[in-house]
Amino acid sequence: MGIEVKFPLRPLSLLVCSTALVFWGCQDQEPVLPPFEAPAPALSVLSVDGGEALNPAFSPEINRYSVVASDSAGENLTIVALGEAGLEITVEGESVSLMEPFSRQVSPGSTIEILVRNQNGSVRTYTIEYLPSDFPRLRTESNREAPSSGLTYITLSEWLIVIDDNGVPVFYKRESNRVTDFKLHPSGERSYAVRTGYLSDFGMNDHEIVVLDADFEEIDRVTTIGLNQTDNHDFLIRENGNYVLLSYHGETRDLTDYGGGPADPVIESVMQEITRDRELVFQWRSWPEIPWSERLRDKAEYAHVNSVFETPDGDFILSLRRVSQVVKVDRSTGQVAWKLGGMSNEFEFKADPFSNICAQHTASLLPGGRLLLFDNGQLCWPIEPSRGDLTRVVEYDLDEEAMTATMVWSYSRPDTYSRSMGSSQRLSNGNTLISWGNRPTVTATEVNAQGEVVWELFANSEKPWTYRAFRAER
Repeated sequence: MGIEVKFPLRPLSLLVCSTALVFWGCQDQEPVLPPFEAPAPALSVLSVDGGEALNPAFSPEINRYSVVASDSAGENLTIVALGEAGLEITVEGESVSLMEPFSRQVSPGSTIEILVRNQNGSVRTYTIEYLPSDFPRLRTESNREAPSSGLTYITLSEWLIVIDDNGVPVFYKRESNRVTDFKLHPSGERSYAVRTGYLSDFGMNDHEIVVLDADFEEIDRVTTIGLNQTDNHDFLIRENGNYVLLSYHGETRDLTDYGGGPADPVIESVMQEITRDRELVFQWRSWPEIPWSERLRDKAEYAHVNSVFETPDGDFILSLRRVSQVVKVDRSTGQVAWKLGGMSNEFEFKADPFSNICAQHTASLLPGGRLLLFDNGQLCWPIEPSRGDLTRVVEYDLDEEAMTATMVWSYSRPDTYSRSMGSSQRLSNGNTLISWGNRPTVTATEVNAQGEVVWELFANSEKPWTYRAFRAER
């Protein structure tokens, strides 16, 4: 495992403003006020000469910044910090002049902390993260109200990155191979998938799932049991601690009934639940429940599971991209309870101008029985020419008794069409975080319920796509 740079998650400096509360005692007593807290001091100017531009642009109330190194060796950074008279500035325990530039020799991976103290003793800390020269260039834009609170997890090629709302890394790590599906679990653990090899017999990449503790330290690596591939698209940690993994398992099968040969390669989609002691406790396989004849692309890997979601009653929702279908798997029986979309769709679509879903990702069940998914817009069944190149996030109200799927919300971004990958996550305030996959000009977008853009992330790198964006809400 090759690690480029890593620094631990640490508390961010927060400026908290509270409304003063007045507590009344007896009528002849004076009101009791909480102690007055002076506002934290702030610089009026912070600039850096050396490396690339400060990100984000300086604002007195923003405490964290990043600078990408010009080269891998590091360099002298000349920093200018200006503020009102009477402020004291300390860098690494050394007092510096408020009005004169100061220099620091730094290497990539370093953090520069600038402490600003006023005459009342209040302190504010500004930090500058000095990033490696090959670190992806990140930029964010915020509109309207503030975005949801919490850090955002993304992957870019070999990079695992956790950023704040200004695109400044709080954690990053570079693996020796491509990584995907970086996220936080309800258990407090994190995980990601890393590619480990190429399965030449059936042409599929193999992976390991890496599990991290609350301090981002590796505590486990896990693969499927008895299968010849472990997939990178999704991974769950159940409340009981068990792991849920996906696989594209290859075998040869008799396809003469479908116009094929007696021993043709077939790569089916498999879901496994295993204990941490590596005991297999549940398994679901797409063959024969997802018929070979319903594939919408002539590939051996015919179903292409790309997400798994556990329902409140312990069943599983699976997204199968290459049959444009979402299925519910009954955990007690191991059978498919219903199918939404594709050739064997069992629901009546209502209020949906297209009445189908096409090569979708991240199917998740929301409270109240609503289904949210990222609808890429390829492999539609039936084919809908009027749809054109349209990627959307769509929410359906599912009635599993009447078997209706009523569209209640959707969002599409102008000129943003995702050929593959992508994700959607409903946040606690009703906003939706969207990762646009491969390869629009924007990496991720947060929109409110009215479809207004709240926050966007842009990545400028050799491979700017990210498979999934995940916001870890506070």
